[in-house]
Amino acid sequence: MPNKSDQNDATPSIPQDDAVLLVEMMAQIATHPGDHLDKKNLLLDRLCQLIKAERWSWAFNTFDKQGGARHAGTLQGGFTLEQAENLAACAHHPVSNRTYAPTYQRIFRERIPITVRLEDHPGYDEWRQSEAAQLAAQAGIGTFVSSVCAVNDTASSSVTLFRSPGQPTFTQRERDMLHIIMRGVSWLHREGWPDDCQVESTVELPPSHMVVLTLLIKGYSRNQIAEARGLSINTVNAYTQRIFTHFDVRSQPELMRQFLHGQTLTDTNHA
Repeated sequence: MPNKSDQNDATPSIPQDDAVLLVEMMAQIATHPGDHLDKKNLLLDRLCQLIKAERWSWAFNTFDKQGGARHAGTLQGGFTLEQAENLAACAHHPVSNRTYAPTYQRIFRERIPITVRLEDHPGYDEWRQSEAAQLAAQAGIGTFVSSVCAVNDTASSSVTLFRSPGQPTFTQRERDMLHIIMRGVSWLHREGWPDDCQVESTVELPPSHMVVLTLLIKGYSRNQIAEARGLSINTVNAYTQRIFTHFDVRSQPELMRQFLHGQTLTDTNHA
């Protein structure tokens, strides 16, 4: 198992060839003509190729005064609906919250991106014996590496690359490459979140609603969510209506636009 050492290497050392690759990648992302969503998708696809990851997720995270976390997975690559549902359930599991809490606390304290492998979290031994690990396996996840950046005093943005069960742990070199890339394009962490709707207020939603919120943001229908979650359509409709009311939107496309584009459809129509 990798050494559970300090994972906030401000200046990790990598071979010159790796450095050249990373500089070229950052330049390509910065000059890409698309919007921030295009840049994020391009970056994560390239990173998966670079460090041999199979899936990826970009999420927005908020925390209440007791340290409880809420995660809204806004972008993903390589997950089926069932896998996305299990990933969201895993992220909100109490053991996952305990496992990742020290990393998130350091993010707000140090105000620079922190990159950490699953196995390097202090609570990893508890996590791998828990239901959270079973949910991860059902999501097609055996291991992962995450880069997390504070957006403000109460919220953070996280990029996570995943490998399937049975695949090797990410190496220190691979962790360092992700860390350097995300520090080089940290503006992607902070760009695109809405100014007019406080997405960090996700912390005020019940945990039972968070998986539904994540799947709605990804564009899944209510019938699909009900089937994946094993809920009645009436329950999903009730959760959805509460989510719409909470974020002051009238439709799923409007909700998606708030999280993905940083503005509502109404804002866009009046631009």
